[in-house]
Amino acid sequence: SYSQYHLVSQDYVGNDVTAQNFYAVLLENKTAVTGGSGKFVDSDPNDHIFVYYTDHGGAGILGMPVGEFIMMNDLNNVLKKKHASGTYKSLVNDRFPSFISL
Repeated sequence: SYSQYHLVSQDYVGNDVTAQNFYAVLLENKTAVTGGSGKFVDSDPNDHIFVYYTDHGGAGILGMPVGEFIMMNDLNNVLKKKHASGTYKSLVNDRFPSFISL
C-alpha cells in the first residue's frame, strides 16, 4: 500500500505517541517529553494553536497508540494550565468540550 508519511515531517510516531508526550508538548514542558523529535509548542500570547486529533475513542476519552488514554478530566486540567499560562491567543479543536472557553 502507498504511504505518504515520507512526504511530511513527523515529530512523534509509534511508541512516542503517548498521553504524557501530548500533554508535555502542549504545555511546553520539554523536560517531560520522551522520544520523538523533542519539539514542543513554543507559543506566545499572539499565537493561534490548532490541534487535530483523530481516533476511534468514545465519549470522554481519546485513544493513544500506546500507554494510557487521554481522559477528559486530565485533558481539562492540561487545557486549564495552558490557558493560565497566557501563551496563546486562541486554541481550537473540535474535540474539546463546549464548557471550556478557550
